[in-house]
Amino acid sequence: MTDTDSRRDYSNSRAVLVGAWDYRHLERVAPAARNSFDRMFDLLIGPLCGWPRERVTLVGNKRSCGDLPHRLMRLYQGVTDVAMFYFVGHGQIYDDELCLALCDSPADPKDSSLRLTTGLWFEHVRKALVACDAKTKIVILDCCYSGNATVPGQTLSGAATEITDRASGTGAFTMAACEPNHVAWFEIGERDQLVQTYFTKYLIDTIEDGLPGRGEGLTLGDVFAATAEALVVTHRPRPTRSIRHEADQFIIARNPHPDAARVSKSELIQGQAVPVENDHYPDGLPSWFRRRRRRKYMTAGATLITLGFLGTLAFSLFSPSAPHASAPATTASSSQSTEATALLSTAFADNAGAIFLQSFSDTVPCSQTTSSTALQERWKSDGCTTATVGSYLEQTRTTGGSAPLMVSVEVIPFPSVTDADLAYGYVYGGDYPSTLWCPPNGAGHTPCAGQGAVTPKTKEGGAFRHIDRYIIWTTSLRTDVSAAADVYSGAVAAGWAAAYACGPVQYRGGSSFLISWE
Repeated sequence: MTDTDSRRDYSNSRAVLVGAWDYRHLERVAPAARNSFDRMFDLLIGPLCGWPRERVTLVGNKRSCGDLPHRLMRLYQGVTDVAMFYFVGHGQIYDDELCLALCDSPADPKDSSLRLTTGLWFEHVRKALVACDAKTKIVILDCCYSGNATVPGQTLSGAATEITDRASGTGAFTMAACEPNHVAWFEIGERDQLVQTYFTKYLIDTIEDGLPGRGEGLTLGDVFAATAEALVVTHRPRPTRSIRHEADQFIIARNPHPDAARVSKSELIQGQAVPVENDHYPDGLPSWFRRRRRRKYMTAGATLITLGFLGTLAFSLFSPSAPHASAPATTASSSQSTEATALLSTAFADNAGAIFLQSFSDTVPCSQTTSSTALQERWKSDGCTTATVGSYLEQTRTTGGSAPLMVSVEVIPFPSVTDADLAYGYVYGGDYPSTLWCPPNGAGHTPCAGQGAVTPKTKEGGAFRHIDRYIIWTTSLRTDVSAAADVYSGAVAAGWAAAYACGPVQYRGGSSFLISWE
């Protein structure tokens, strides 16, 4: 089923694009899903892909599943060439099954069974595609837990006994925004009309930028590989895929730069700061947004997007050799309490069941958050003046022994999202020390009193998170500086949980390590 020409006749093909953004119960986050939905449509009907408008069906902002499984069966009926399905929005799981959340899908876990009736069960999508006679079947899922659609039993690739084998030569390619049981991410920024979901953005950017040296047509396999490389290099979630027969050789678009020298995405990005996402369009709004027009969806569209992706850049950063500078152990004054209350939780629990209570908080000059002169200068040049710091002590024991875990937290603000992006790109992957903040007395003060005993990576965990105009940097260890085998994993869980429990209230939550926060 290998194509040799990217300009094909789509008269016997059908693409169905489903997107949801006006959620009633799920968290309202950003316009990223609407923008990605529109941009995918414009790509398909544009000159690179060349789909006729009448062969692309838009299902935008549908409130509940209703007769959508039936309509999918009808839409793919009679398709003999290419059948494509794309979804962007919330993803949910019920009984290990992927549900594509629609606008009335519930958020309350007590109503989780309703996910199957309000949302679009992925099994319905799979069956509609399996039942059709298309030679090539393509599924693109941009939602949390989408990787679950690429595991055996959930894909179009399936076992040899599946009904797809009745159509000789049938190929199928499923690509998902994240790994199984993981979450997908979206952009956040000051120009909401431009933000997109990361997977769709990188996928379409790859097609529109082209792949030098890859010939006249872009295959699904090459496009996915380049997209995945770019996402991983810039520290976004790793996408996944499943392939049946030779579907990866299907040409999805014309290559705009076939003859230029081949350069990998990692070569282009290596050694550079992560680019500021919304500066990609220096001359104003991108063409896909300027071309936005009233479109007839199956149900009326709305202008707001609520989306269950993680809108954060959150990664563990464990300095392999640099020690943490000892911090002055002082008590927060009343004048500092407002800022600390706004950016630090009073308590949180991690996935090991450990409960952590705040034991110390303060606001300090940004220069005190690190002992690195270079990083101090960087904070200053990017506009950071004061930071909120604190520490938390474990109230239960999850790593054995009699000493609790302690988590030190630094919430470092910048004047704008752009400034924080630049600072984050500078720090990530480097070997910079954070400051360890301890309470003035008690068990939690021990690590600060004996800094020489702290050995990164064997006794210490932490996280480095970027959200909106803030960087959140955590360091976690047991207060007796133990190197017992179970300490490191416990410290990592605590550090991640703290990173998601702190920062502005509207951006808290979302990590699998975080159970709750107050």
